[in-house]
Amino acid sequence: MINLTMKRIEELNRPQSEVCVSLYCPLDRGDEARQNPIRLKNLRAQARKLLEEAGHDQARIEGWLEPVNDLLDRNPRVTGVAGSLAFFLGGSQPRTLVVPGSVPEEVRVGSSFWLAPLLEAADRSWRYLAVPISQNQVRLFFGDPYHVQQVDLPEGMPSKLEDVIVWEKSAGLNSGQLYSNRPSSSPVGSAHGRNPSDHVHEEFVSRYLRQVARGLEEMLANSQVPVVLIGVNELTTALREELDLETPILEVHGNFDHKGPEGIHSLAWERIQRLAAERQSELRQLLDETPPRLLATRIDEMAEAAEQGRIERMLVARGCHQDSVETSALETLKHSGEVSYLEPDLLATSAVAILRY
Repeated sequence: MINLTMKRIEELNRPQSEVCVSLYCPLDRGDEARQNPIRLKNLRAQARKLLEEAGHDQARIEGWLEPVNDLLDRNPRVTGVAGSLAFFLGGSQPRTLVVPGSVPEEVRVGSSFWLAPLLEAADRSWRYLAVPISQNQVRLFFGDPYHVQQVDLPEGMPSKLEDVIVWEKSAGLNSGQLYSNRPSSSPVGSAHGRNPSDHVHEEFVSRYLRQVARGLEEMLANSQVPVVLIGVNELTTALREELDLETPILEVHGNFDHKGPEGIHSLAWERIQRLAAERQSELRQLLDETPPRLLATRIDEMAEAAEQGRIERMLVARGCHQDSVETSALETLKHSGEVSYLEPDLLATSAVAILRY
């Protein structure tokens, strides 16, 4: 299973070589969660019936349904899924996606995947990586509006400052003795009334942050997931300066070593919401600054421009589920355009397209 992004939708939106089965399964929480496997089995039965009615042979049908069968075999109660499920079966690139929030309970069979329910969910999912860091520990949490989950550190990333202090540990010194006997040729520190060990400590902190930064860069290569650094100002600022990422890097200041996953999510999500609001304002400003000749506001205009690949960015009001708008949005993605959802009060119509020419 993989997480939902606009990139995943673009991949599924490509022409397919086989029959396409789109199966959406919302998942309940708490006491109602026992209905999840029943619901998924019913949807599987619907898909099988539709494929049989379309004249496909049983062997191919079971092959297309294998991802659903496999999930039910491995996870009979359908637990531990951070969201709802969307199966895209058959085609040239079958996928199983985890979708934040709810999806319609539906099965469709056709020559292409039914992707409209994913568009707004992908735009507002705002998946993020929270990095609570102190000298005592570094942790990683992937989150979205609905869930947060701690993940393992990448191989080679230190879990705390002591992990980078190699020679002192090999000499058998404890944390209280780390610097008391370390020789230092540097006069820095003593010239300013500081103990030379202070400078040594700063060197180790810098090494610690560099190694954390390299691990994060490797983990987030080619990703646009925002990063939220959580910790005291000195550490998060220094780590931010070390990072070389093409994604937003945000900070929350304070000592939060004691915070569990939900506490970390609360801190990170508040900052992510501010970023989302900033993005909404930026998109509204972009719309205001676009010359009228490069705007399409009528449904028929947008449909024609989308088919011709002339839409640079399509802005859609949240909650708009008009088939014609969703079709134009998918065509926009197919031609390497972008689709963003704005709060309804920021748009005068259900959708508007910013044209390339």
